[in-house]
Formats: sequence, C-alpha cells, structure tokens
Amino acid sequence: GEADCAPADLAAPERLATTLGPALEPEGVDALVCCAALSRIGLLEDEPRDAVAQMLVVNAHAPIRLAQLVLPGMLERGRGRLVFLSSLAVLGMPASAAYGASKGALLAFSRCLRNELAGTGVSVLHVVIGAVDTDMRTQNIAAVRENAERFRLTRPLRSISVDECAARLADAIEDEGVEEIGIGDDHGLGALHAKDRAQADALFREHFER
Repeated sequence: GEADCAPADLAAPERLATTLGPALEPEGVDALVCCAALSRIGLLEDEPRDAVAQMLVVNAHAPIRLAQLVLPGMLERGRGRLVFLSSLAVLGMPASAAYGASKGALLAFSRCLRNELAGTGVSVLHVVIGAVDTDMRTQNIAAVRENAERFRLTRPLRSISVDECAARLADAIEDEGVEEIGIGDDHGLGALHAKDRAQADALFREHFER
C-alpha cells in the first residue's frame, strides 16, 4: 500500500488542525490510533515541573484534540474507529505517577467518549500496553538504573516484541466488538476488569522497592 506522511508536533495541539488538515480530506480517516507518547520513570518529588506539563500535553491533550479533528468526518460517514494506547501505569505503577495520570486521563476519556458515541457507528478502543521491546522501554530501564539509590525494580516485567504487539493491536482494531484490551501483560491485569485492586497493588509491590 501507500502512505502519506504529515509530521506534527504533539506538544503544540493548537497547531494540529493546520498541520494535519490535508490528511483529513477528501476520504477522511477510517481509524485514528494514538500511540505517540512521552514516558518518564521517577519519584514524583524529583520530577521537573516543565517535563510533567509537557507529558500531560503530549499524552492526553494531543489525543483529545486529534479525536476532535477526525470525529466530524467519521460521524458524517457513520463509521470510524478511535484507538487510544495507555499503559499498565493506569493500574497504579509506582515511579510513574505523572505518566500514569496522563494515561489515566485517556482511560477516562475513552470510556466517556464511547458512551457519547453509542449508536453513531464510531467505536472507541482503549489499549493497555505492558512491557514491549521498544526504545522507550530501554530508556526507562536506564532511568531505573540511574536512580538505583532511590528506588529499584526487584523483578522486571516480561516483555513482548514490537511485531507481536502490532499484530495483536491490528486484530483488536479490526474487531469492533473489542472495547478494552491489554497487550504485553502476562499477569492478566491489562483488561482492566480485575474486581480487586489489591491484585494490581500486590503485583507492583512485588516488582518495586523504594
């Protein structure tokens, strides 16, 4: 197939309409997959204020703005798929409070928007991504090692390959009956249906030590 490239700065959501405008017409967008994000590992008291603010903009504000841009066309055609990728951090991962907040915003946004769009033909998928072998994961591991005197991971989470993650994500996007799914989570928490929060807390305490 063919693809058009339209680079955009997600740290400046106010400019996305101008940057991405040509990509939205004339056929419109069949599926929007919001997967770009900033990630920071660290104790909250050590996090730079500006870095936290930028992460909230890129991880939460920008996807919401992108959804606003593609929704009119989807609603007009009566079909479309909005996909938002978050993280196991939404379940309470330590040393990820600000990052988890940005991804937790996407979880709430996805659920609210799904109910808002009921009956329109536009569906919403929220994906909890666990440990995947990406540059982001490598950077996070390096950050943990750099802060070994403050906190440490006593046992890292099992990771999956990028190809496996992409294949499972593609299957979930095509299945419009799927609303929430966990990928790269071998503990079964990613589906977000655990009735007992202690299950998630126990897992993270097993992997983390301050």
